[in-house]
Amino acid sequence: MTNPRNIEILEPDENEGYGQWKLPCSRDEEIAEVVLELSQGRMEGRQLSERYAPVLRAFAERMANLARRHESARDLRLGLDALAIAVLLGESREAILIMPLLWRSAEVLELDPAKEFTKAADRHDVKELRAFIDRQPEDRSIESMGYVETHDESGFSYERNW
Repeated sequence: MTNPRNIEILEPDENEGYGQWKLPCSRDEEIAEVVLELSQGRMEGRQLSERYAPVLRAFAERMANLARRHESARDLRLGLDALAIAVLLGESREAILIMPLLWRSAEVLELDPAKEFTKAADRHDVKELRAFIDRQPEDRSIESMGYVETHDESGFSYERNW
């Protein structure tokens, strides 16, 4: 079981503006450790609070970007797990904005997005991830949620255009 102090890594006050921090950063790996432990049942869910959901959602978005930059299935799966946990904490409306990024990253990595979403949905029992699979292709696109693909000096990124 994880040290309960580790969950503090998800505190919003400690992650102000985290979604905009330089990619990658050391906080990404710290949060990844917590997400892995939660996904593998090594940390008790009762330690979680709804206030952690925005940090997990930001992490999921960052992992969608890093999955593309690093060509990493691991980053993609961490993002899906984090998003699933955020949904369980009550973040389903906001989480839907990130799902197309993870879907697109899976496509580019030549993984089966439906299979990746199903595995994460099964691990966490999250119906929202399953429902996303059944959307029409145009409703799963990054453009449908206000994102575009860009490149800058740091590499690939999904950028909000709203």
